[in-house]
Amino acid sequence: MATINAVSLQARIFNALARPTIKPVLLLYCRGGCALCARLAVAVLEMITLGFLSRGGLRRAIGGVNCDIVQPSTPGRRTVLYLHGGGFSVHAPNIYRRFGRLLAERLQAEVVIPDYRLAPRHRYPAGADDCFAVYAALLAAGRQSAGLIVMGDSAGGNLALSTLLRARDQALPLPACAVMLSPGADLTLSGASHRGNAMADPLIPASGLPGIVSQYVDAHLLTTPYVSPLFADFTGLPPLAIHVGSSEVLLDCARGVAVAAERAGIPVELKVWQDMPHVFPLLQFIPEARAAVEETARFVLSHSSNQEQSP
Repeated sequence: MATINAVSLQARIFNALARPTIKPVLLLYCRGGCALCARLAVAVLEMITLGFLSRGGLRRAIGGVNCDIVQPSTPGRRTVLYLHGGGFSVHAPNIYRRFGRLLAERLQAEVVIPDYRLAPRHRYPAGADDCFAVYAALLAAGRQSAGLIVMGDSAGGNLALSTLLRARDQALPLPACAVMLSPGADLTLSGASHRGNAMADPLIPASGLPGIVSQYVDAHLLTTPYVSPLFADFTGLPPLAIHVGSSEVLLDCARGVAVAAERAGIPVELKVWQDMPHVFPLLQFIPEARAAVEETARFVLSHSSNQEQSP
């Protein structure tokens, strides 16, 4: 584990503004499923991430699931399957298309962002099934596993791990590596950071998370590996990289994933960034976000291939 201690002025300003504005709106959404609150939070985040500049783009169905496709200006043979966050119930496609463009250019990779089914209308395993269907379809279409990367943030980090576990259990080729940003890997919410960082987290309201979880999955399934991957055996998974903020309520989820990977003998890099907000790499006006993307690029480029593979 590496801890990055410096905190930029930009991050301090964002945290100070997010606590009294975005965080209360997210709490109202978590507790009551208020669609207006969700739209308001997404609109604010679109504005500060410049996501509103990324409307439109290429879309096509992969494995029966509609996906946004972001192509790099210099084509390569890598493919990133990016599973978006949003508490399993919200999608902000403009934000993720913009972030996907950044990843596509930095990694010379096609970035595939599934528009998976969302709770509460579609409960588990609908969204997880969609993500796995896209992964399996990419392999069936001839994507080489050595150039395939799975990424996800928050709820998407949960879905990324679930996809890896299902691929392993069904004996499908595994990707070259995987990257998770603030993964929500434990839906029992049992980590000490859910309580210890409840006030410190600038963005995510800890008291609202049980409501989000209950919209997604039945309580009796919470400890099953595909729902809470933290409780899975990680044996056979590819190398993992994890980025998380030190003040996040999901900090112990990230730490737990790293411990599970180490226990299984899986190469893992855990970077804990001091006082960074939830899924901070999306906030590219923060210097630490740009540094995290560079760390992600270093990890991905060192573990994946951009060359045609022999049949």
